[in-house]
Amino acid sequence: MQEGRFSWTALSVAAHRAAHQILEDGAVFKDPFARTILGPDGDTILAERSGPHAAPLRLFVAARARFAEDSLAQAIARGVRQAVVVGAGLDTLADHDSQPARLR
Repeated sequence: MQEGRFSWTALSVAAHRAAHQILEDGAVFKDPFARTILGPDGDTILAERSGPHAAPLRLFVAARARFAEDSLAQAIARGVRQAVVVGAGLDTLADHDSQPARLR
């Protein structure tokens, strides 16, 4: 990782999340900031993850995000009041309105 730059992993996961919003209309996981977070090079980054070869990983990333949010919502329903996101990279969990009201 280079100082002042996102890691390849963080950028790649964010790109798969954004591609899912565009190609599958966010069917598994809604993230209205996914494209924006990629910045000015977003179109180039997305092009690399939009082909049929990328579909399995793209859907895995979307399912993993959905599972994480659902698990957090269940924990909050059980009374958990604090959570720590470790290794979030370019995660937008705390920023978008697709979360249940109790997570906002």
